[in-house]
Amino acid sequence: MDPKDFFKRYQYDIRTDRIDGHGWTSVYKGYDRLTQRIVLIRIAPVTQDASPLHDEYEALRMLPRHQNVSNYEALYTFNTPQGVFDFAILPSLQDAPLAETLASDIDDAQRNQLATDLLEAIRFLHSHRLLHCDLNPNDIWVVRKNHSLIPKVVFRLGKGPELEALLYNSPEYLSGQNLRYNTDLWSYGAIVYEILNGEPLFDIEGMRTLDEVRESLILQMNENR
Repeated sequence: MDPKDFFKRYQYDIRTDRIDGHGWTSVYKGYDRLTQRIVLIRIAPVTQDASPLHDEYEALRMLPRHQNVSNYEALYTFNTPQGVFDFAILPSLQDAPLAETLASDIDDAQRNQLATDLLEAIRFLHSHRLLHCDLNPNDIWVVRKNHSLIPKVVFRLGKGPELEALLYNSPEYLSGQNLRYNTDLWSYGAIVYEILNGEPLFDIEGMRTLDEVRESLILQMNENR
């Protein structure tokens, strides 16, 4: 597909349709005229040394479909007047992020099912030798289907560090060490604590800088060993 056909098929306005943007990647809500549905369009620059969005797409595209993991549908690379960019297409998540779902009126059975399904998503990714590495409630969207709540893990490439996201990072992540599978399991434990108890595992109230939050979290982790 060439750029002309791409922008004819996928319609979005860079001024009004941007829904996410961290670091050097942006996500827009678009409309796929061919399939007549809402989609997400993630855009990231390509440099001479790196094309991380393409790398992530290649790592994920061979995954079998799984109801608890949101995957890319397609990726295109175009040379534009502003430079070379990757354009990745994702299915639209038209429900709510986990944080909003937890703030709503859900019962204990639904909370337990969210925890179980989220663990299944991590098991699935690890069985295909993939780590999320930065799992937090912003990367989990919940689809409502009748009385069921179905969590979907999303990869948000290029997301800059956010104070709230650090609440779910493992000790080795916060300390800049090599990451292993247990990094995702630590994040899972912190998220499940919040699912079941309605509040975060750690307290960062009043803290404003990343360094301040990192130091406080490491201290709280050591105190609770």
